[in-house]
Amino acid sequence: RLSAVTQNVYWNYDTDLFAPIIKKIEEITNTSYQNENHKTNIRIVADHIRSATMLITDGVIPSNDGRGYVLRRIIRRAIKHLRELKPISKPSFYKLVPVVLDTFKHEYQENVKNQSLAEKFLLIEEEKFLETLDKGIRFIEDIIKKEKLDKDKNNILSGESAFKLYDTFGFPVDLTQIILNEKNLSLNLTSFHKIMDKRKEESKKSWKTAISTNNKQYFKIKEQFGPTEFIGHKHISSKSKLLAKINLENQYALIFDISPFYAEAGGQIGDIGAIYEDNQIVSNIFDTQKPVDDLNVHFSKDADLLKVGNTYKITIDSEFRNLI
Repeated sequence: RLSAVTQNVYWNYDTDLFAPIIKKIEEITNTSYQNENHKTNIRIVADHIRSATMLITDGVIPSNDGRGYVLRRIIRRAIKHLRELKPISKPSFYKLVPVVLDTFKHEYQENVKNQSLAEKFLLIEEEKFLETLDKGIRFIEDIIKKEKLDKDKNNILSGESAFKLYDTFGFPVDLTQIILNEKNLSLNLTSFHKIMDKRKEESKKSWKTAISTNNKQYFKIKEQFGPTEFIGHKHISSKSKLLAKINLENQYALIFDISPFYAEAGGQIGDIGAIYEDNQIVSNIFDTQKPVDDLNVHFSKDADLLKVGNTYKITIDSEFRNLI
């Protein structure tokens, strides 16, 4: 806002902080900021790419929890509006990262060093969400017809339908609301949250059960690679090779050759912590379990970028361990 005042413009978007980003968006989408039909979409994309880029280069990772979920919502909303400017089949949101960091290269030099990390995460998020977006929008259109929704009479989408959209396609409820609002429709949010809360409780009970049902996989891994070398009594971090990565729907089970992470046993809960590559957090570990003897399994919800065979630095959260 100070920039707007000193540059004698009304909108923040008309300052030199946004001008290079807006110009790049115009190039990518072949649209004009001066066109009133495009202006709102361009502003949203410009604002959100700044936020997303700075958050990721500061160490925040897109995920389904906490600040990671806030970041994921920002990214998805921006992609939707970028898609409205120009129907795209290939990712392009991540291409805006260089111009954002060029704008801040003097003030935030440490963030600039992490440019490739931001591009990687935004590319992955965009590729996944473009598939989701197409399927989700088609589903909403079908449900509107099926439930005979009308802006004047029956104008509320059921919580059950919104949850199915979320559960089946990973379509965020806030984006469902945005699409409905554009059609002058609304959502039974109370019903949605009740169903969501019930599912969360069921998930809490079932995810550890899933660990035991996959015992055969863990036995095979132990048979192939041997037991985990646990060094947690003397060390809080290690350079560890990722031996296996198992997709458990909403999370991953990660097995390393060496680990300082204490696995849940004897009443003490498992360690949590982070995984680093090139001194940057690339994933978070929210629990550590021992489904079979001497094999420590680390659980993460944001391990999309991790590759089996690569070596990472894994570090426990010392404060958390000291509290338990």
